[in-house]
Amino acid sequence: NVCSMKISRNLLMAACVICMLSGGLSAYAEENIYENKVTVIMDGEEVDSDVPAMITDDRTMLPFRAILEEFGADVGWNAEYEIITAIKAGTILMMRIDKPIMVKTNLVDGVTEQIELDVVPQIVDDRSLVPVRAVSEALDAQVGWDAETRTVTIDSRGEE
Repeated sequence: NVCSMKISRNLLMAACVICMLSGGLSAYAEENIYENKVTVIMDGEEVDSDVPAMITDDRTMLPFRAILEEFGADVGWNAEYEIITAIKAGTILMMRIDKPIMVKTNLVDGVTEQIELDVVPQIVDDRSLVPVRAVSEALDAQVGWDAETRTVTIDSRGEE
């Protein structure tokens, strides 16, 4: 009986240590995401967002409202189907969370195309993040990357 109590106490202590360590590692990992800051500059101004830009599979991701509203797009979110919609000057963009396709429709000429995404839109900290380059280029912007300063530059006027 005394032996089983010692084993139970040791198992409980081990479980507590594991919980504390895993929580600490999780906090450390989150800290590192934000330490590796990525700056997004559009037409000379830094894009502001409550969830910072981050790199996922070598692609810069930013909340869709932050980037698309900078373009002057009207944005929508369908929570039931997790679909992001943006409308700007006769162009409609639609993306679905965790799906590698963006649908672009030009309302002027009626052409619809499916654009394959290198990284899927995803939800992080209750925000829907989209790949900055893919969205920007779909809206005819020029996009640049400075690896040294970790800065994305977007020229929405189409002049890099």
